Amino acid sequence: MSQETRPESPRQERPTETTPPASTNPSTRMMEEVLSQRPNPPVTDLNGRECRNQPENGQFPVLRAGEKTSGCNFQSFDRTPEGSTMPPFNTGQLYEQAQRQTARIKVEEAGGGGGHGTGVAIARNENTCFIATANHVSGERGNQNIVSRGAEFENGKTYPASIEMRIPGKDMAILSVRTGADTNQVCHPAQIAANPFDRSDRSGGGQTMTAGFPEGTNTLHASPGRISRVGTYEALTGGAHPSPMAGERVNRPLIETRAQIHQGNSGGGHERQG
Repeated sequence: MSQETRPESPRQERPTETTPPASTNPSTRMMEEVLSQRPNPPVTDLNGRECRNQPENGQFPVLRAGEKTSGCNFQSFDRTPEGSTMPPFNTGQLYEQAQRQTARIKVEEAGGGGGHGTGVAIARNENTCFIATANHVSGERGNQNIVSRGAEFENGKTYPASIEMRIPGKDMAILSVRTGADTNQVCHPAQIAANPFDRSDRSGGGQTMTAGFPEGTNTLHASPGRISRVGTYEALTGGAHPSPMAGERVNRPLIETRAQIHQGNSGGGHERQG
């Protein structure tokens, strides 16, 4: 899991959506049957409204780089929008994996404020799931204005969360989520790369998928893309960071990706194959 380069991309125009046909591949149909047995609440768009068109079995919400969308575009597990077979880097399989590992983080502030972001399960014990997220998602100003924190998992339930650890310099936080008897059902820790910056694609070109809850949606969306570069904020943008957060180490290495990422994706992971 790696952090996104800040600031995140602005909201884009939202046109009419199209849905490619569902898969007919036998192995994919097996995956579709498994997924169809899970509870599937309606997919919501980037404004939190229910999409008029809903995905068929074996399809998932996708935000493709450079494509204007309201958040209601869907893609089958083994087919691209043009109908060709998915490449070895299979976004569909990674999305199914991310569904099990990703949680929607919700923070409520006194006075009715608050926000949400994304987190990734990294460990568990008998009754607790530990979630890695961004420090600013967990509430960077401390506990004085925060009245509640929670993590919503794939089963649609929200469990109370508290801050286990903060690492402000890296804009990271670890939440302990009290999942109780549901821990084994909902908490599926991800395999974290020991050092993603040691990979051969440091200079760009590596495929990746970011999974998260962009803008106002409560549906996990996939953002397939490519790693462009790795470097500090100044090296990537050509200027000093205009608004670092308290304690943030602005010269830490960041991953720059060519993908459609919005507010709400913060704290989510880069899904990789291999």
